[in-house]
Amino acid sequence: MRLLVPIALLAALVGLAGCGSKGATTTTTAGNPARALEALLPAKIAGVRLEKRSATGAFVFGSDAFSRRMTRFLESQGKAPSDLRFANARDPKRKLELEVGVFQVSGIGARRLLQAIVDGSRGDAPGLTATPGSLDGHDVTKVVYPAGTVLYLHAGGGLVFYVGTNDERLAGEVLGELPS
Repeated sequence: MRLLVPIALLAALVGLAGCGSKGATTTTTAGNPARALEALLPAKIAGVRLEKRSATGAFVFGSDAFSRRMTRFLESQGKAPSDLRFANARDPKRKLELEVGVFQVSGIGARRLLQAIVDGSRGDAPGLTATPGSLDGHDVTKVVYPAGTVLYLHAGGGLVFYVGTNDERLAGEVLGELPS
């Protein structure tokens, strides 16, 4: 299975999989302030246990277009990469084509952060489309990457959740399990 959410931040975060104890379902970097976001994500989806990871932008940003664009956005808001907190969950056995996650930057509204994530992603994915809509009663922005990967972004309560899957039914189920 390929990485479902092809933006540099998420790819780097998936690299955290080598941290922590073998077989653990939750791994974070020591003293990571994003750990609390992991608790907002489901532990299981469709009977499959998910492995959770979390970090800050300072830990995962690199030199790619997404990282540069997000850093510029954060700076324009008086923030630094370390102010971006992020957590994700996915099937460590890669049988379930799904990744779910959440972004937060204290002091930046969820809708503004959602738009920055979409705008930042365009640098690494020319041709990306982002369409506002609704899925199972949740306002979402459906992001489709040129290769066909689909990401559903949902803003609320200062948080931006995402569900990465090409299965719309599964995306709706996951959205129903996330906090409002």
